[in-house]
Amino acid sequence: MKLAPFPRPTPKRKIVAKRVVGNVSDSLQTIASSLKRRSRLASVAVLCSLLQRPAAAAGPSVPLELTWLAPQGCPDREAALAQVGALLAHRAAVDQQAEARVEISRDRDGEFVVSLQTRLGQLVTGRRFEGARCEDVVRATTLIIAMALDPVGVAEATAVPPGLAPKREPSMPAPRRLASATPFALAVSARASGDAGSLPLPSLGAGVALELTYARWLLDLSGTLWMPRIASQGPAVGAGGEISLRTVGARVCWAPTPAVANWYACVGSEVGITEGRGLGIRHPIQSHDTWVAALAGVALRQRLWRQVHVWTNVDAGVPLRIPSYFIEGYGEVNRPWPVIARGTLGIDISFL
Repeated sequence: MKLAPFPRPTPKRKIVAKRVVGNVSDSLQTIASSLKRRSRLASVAVLCSLLQRPAAAAGPSVPLELTWLAPQGCPDREAALAQVGALLAHRAAVDQQAEARVEISRDRDGEFVVSLQTRLGQLVTGRRFEGARCEDVVRATTLIIAMALDPVGVAEATAVPPGLAPKREPSMPAPRRLASATPFALAVSARASGDAGSLPLPSLGAGVALELTYARWLLDLSGTLWMPRIASQGPAVGAGGEISLRTVGARVCWAPTPAVANWYACVGSEVGITEGRGLGIRHPIQSHDTWVAALAGVALRQRLWRQVHVWTNVDAGVPLRIPSYFIEGYGEVNRPWPVIARGTLGIDISFL
């Protein structure tokens, strides 16, 4: 009789291990092939986490006192805070208190202009920039605010791993309006105007103007030639006078708020020459006098196409020097009204 060796008991840990190995033998092959690409997948995962991270879902509370002024249609204050929180989500806490004031407006060319002021302790900084889309300028604004709180951390969190930047075919850059070195803008304008009160009857006029804008301010210099009108208050039927007017004026206009920067409140004055010529009388003569008036009103300057704008204004005025015309032996035939009204429509072309 041949004795077989007594089988040695297998330790429990080995039995468990064998069972696990037996159950996942197929999965090990998949894991082995996946490990070969682990470095690439890890880099891609880092990029995806940056692009798809929920806005401020896991980030710290943002220690920021934010004043946010933006036109309708732009992201609001809560959305901006969420973007800042997402950029700071890599930090467990941010121990610096900051203040920021953001004012977004649209300029006369339709661009979104950002005025940003930040305060971090005793350090106060300001920036001003612009863009074609409100979402883009808001994204840049929140990045600047986050960089002020944690410059190194935000720079590392938003950096794209080497080798993962998409390759682009070389192409010509899209044309873009370059920001002027100064906020001045110059334009010339051709205008048609209407008047009631300066002459014996309502009249039409044609003229040109030069406009200089700086931020919310606008200086308007204009010249107008008005159609002559007849005052038929003479001693006989058909007798009277023909009165004409030529004026040059200057006005200063101011936009009350950046959100409605195309609307202006204006005040100004004008000087000119009136000319009277007798009609229907035996010895007609011509005479001249000086015209001076103060004007105030509102104006609208709306972009039509690129550097072309439409100008509209409505004014009320008071003559400061009142010329009157007489027929000898009869009396006065014309005197301007105590209050005059003006309206103007024009086309502006900007050069700066």
